Amino acid sequence: MKRILLRLSEFSSLLLIVFGLYSLDADNKASDHKISILKHDLGKVTTTLSARFDRNESDFRTLRAELDKSNPQNIYTQAPYVAHLDIQSWTANGITPSNASGILIQNENKEFFIITNLHAIKSGPESATLNVFARLNQLDSYPHPLRMFARCEAFDIALLKLEEDFKYDGPIAIFGDSTKITPGAPVISIGSSVGLAFTCNYGVVTNMKALGAHNTPVAMRISIPQVLMHSATIAPGNSGGPLISTVDGCVVGINYMNCKVDFNGFVTNFYLTIPSEDIKRLLPKLFEGGEVKNGWTTCLRLTDSVEMPTQALPGEVRPVSEGAYITGVRDDILGEPRPKISDVILECNGAPIASTMDFVREIMHSEPGSIASIKVLRGNEILTFNLPISVLKIPE
Repeated sequence: MKRILLRLSEFSSLLLIVFGLYSLDADNKASDHKISILKHDLGKVTTTLSARFDRNESDFRTLRAELDKSNPQNIYTQAPYVAHLDIQSWTANGITPSNASGILIQNENKEFFIITNLHAIKSGPESATLNVFARLNQLDSYPHPLRMFARCEAFDIALLKLEEDFKYDGPIAIFGDSTKITPGAPVISIGSSVGLAFTCNYGVVTNMKALGAHNTPVAMRISIPQVLMHSATIAPGNSGGPLISTVDGCVVGINYMNCKVDFNGFVTNFYLTIPSEDIKRLLPKLFEGGEVKNGWTTCLRLTDSVEMPTQALPGEVRPVSEGAYITGVRDDILGEPRPKISDVILECNGAPIASTMDFVREIMHSEPGSIASIKVLRGNEILTFNLPISVLKIPE
């Protein structure tokens, strides 16, 4: 609105100057000096309007380029790092073929890897011999052999290594910040839906912190503390493929599973994705190779702050609305001093804790055998305690 008013003002000035020029009559013996001033003012306004027009045209082109960049079709064509995986599971009974999806990434040594879901790779018996091959785009007819390099059972991640002579000069996936994604954010999922390579589906994020390990329906037991829920359809074969933000083209998660849940006769599908923030925290350990172990603690029993009594932070009148409320303590594991029932965990290893799942995530990313530092609110005091971290054991 301010720009419009400014332009109207400039246009009015232009009209006044032009009117002034024409209103001067030689018979009135107007001075050449006045005419010169009016012509000078006319030139200044004309130059200003021309510059503004050029700048607005440039702004329009920039905006158009940004809109084109966030077009799902353009993002799809700019994601040749998506891999179609052909999996052959060899057993005594023969070969069982299957498909999955993956994402091409690189480590600091410029070695190429495919990151995908562990469950998609080990879908056969544990005794099976696996052969996995990758194709990177529709025109890639050569299947590139892969070998298992690292795995993380808790987050269902497998890292597969390409051969040393693998050549690729295209773009590599960039993992964005999944914590900044909000419900309603547009996303696309790319993968081998029901075996159809490089299938693309469009949708929006519907829940940022869905179905964590402790609040998952019985039919969907998972160990990942929090997952993204979205409406970009994923099907068998999509596992391991990227969920991409159409805002900046970054990968905000690895597609995990499609869950059909029956709520008292109402059947619905959940499309779930492992957040990119968890992936980025795991990558340094995965690049070391082998099996990644995750931390755990059985010292505390927790619930979210919405269920806890209202307390106030020291020196503040606002009540504590976030945190993990302690409802149980294992005295046989923890010595003195130790947290107590009714304490509220506000921090873990320096990270703010807004919910029980935030605490679970920080503990899972802690090194087994290490000591986690937590800050708790007790009455009007903030206290610091240490928690021993054990190894997370995934139930069969």
